[in-house]
Amino acid sequence: GVTPADFLKEARMKRAKQLLATTMRSVNEIAYGCGFSDPKYFSKCFKAAEGMSPSEYRTRVQNRE
Repeated sequence: GVTPADFLKEARMKRAKQLLATTMRSVNEIAYGCGFSDPKYFSKCFKAAEGMSPSEYRTRVQNRE
């Protein structure tokens, strides 16, 4: 029940969350590596999906460990 575009975006976000949690790559590198051509758009989509910026997400995940 999901459009192909939404399915692809969800998969990219899942990969981005994994990379944010396990690597120290920059947010820009992760955005490009997950198929986003614009890091600002990536950050906007990430915040809409997760309720926080990619940097905030990384900080929270690292503080839990």
